[in-house]
Amino acid sequence: LEVVLNTPLARADLVALFLVIFPVGAAYTILRHDLFTLDGAIRRTLAYTILSALALLLYFTVTLILTVSVVRRWPSLANIVIVLSVLTTAFAFAPLQQRVQELVDRWLYPERRRFHQAVTAARTTLGRVVVREAVVALFNQQFPTAIGAQWAALTLTPAPATPGQQGSAPAWHHALVVGDKVMGRYWLGPRHTLPTYESDEQVALHQLLAEAALVLAYAETIDALQQLNQELEQRVTTRTEQLLAQQRALAAYAERQQLARNLHDSITQSLFSLNLGLRAIRKVAQRDPQTALAQLPEQEAAAQQALTEMRELLGQLRSEN
Repeated sequence: LEVVLNTPLARADLVALFLVIFPVGAAYTILRHDLFTLDGAIRRTLAYTILSALALLLYFTVTLILTVSVVRRWPSLANIVIVLSVLTTAFAFAPLQQRVQELVDRWLYPERRRFHQAVTAARTTLGRVVVREAVVALFNQQFPTAIGAQWAALTLTPAPATPGQQGSAPAWHHALVVGDKVMGRYWLGPRHTLPTYESDEQVALHQLLAEAALVLAYAETIDALQQLNQELEQRVTTRTEQLLAQQRALAAYAERQQLARNLHDSITQSLFSLNLGLRAIRKVAQRDPQTALAQLPEQEAAAQQALTEMRELLGQLRSEN
């Protein structure tokens, strides 16, 4: 090992390795701790460039070593191996670029990962809620807390489209629109770690607000249907009460008619009987006055009975009214 390390080639490799590691370490320290207060987009671009260069350098180095090894062992397959190496490098470039992007976001910008996770969680929540209050709570409390925003305000129509008094200026805002109808406006304050929202984050916010606008429109439709249903129920109740009142009135009228008929029949019979009795007494009185006088109390009792029946029926009619 000492002999290998003391060779000029090994020392040159160590120097080259040092020349690569030291700048990378210095760049990582500057970007991670923002020693020069760089803009977020510049920091991300530099980090992405450095990591992409290192990943590509490592990838091409490994590919070159494997290609040279195979060519030395099987010289006749040199052309095939080179073509395969080029094709493999071309097909692997996109996955490698995506992986580098994920590493940049994970190591240097954890808030970006937290932002996209919060957006995904918010979309899941929007898929379950159907009321305006739940949407307001999501965008005013849950979502800004998840992304680390200093403040947020969702104003719904017809409320004024202003965020009110806040501790800082808004970093992003946009209207919630469904078709030609404006449902409201969403105001989002800066994050504690990053003052602005990058372009891809703004695209995600636009998509999230579009889904929120649809949920609000659906909730508004549900509220309108519920109100219409309540109005219909009220109308049905009122109409039912009217019909019942009419039926009760008709029943009372029919009962009064029946009582009137009963009164007429009963009194008519009593008076007719009284009339016949008085006629008979008048004829008897011409021949036998004593007998006629003896029959008068019976007719008086019949007249009193007819009067009593009339009073009872008239009392029933008054109580029905």
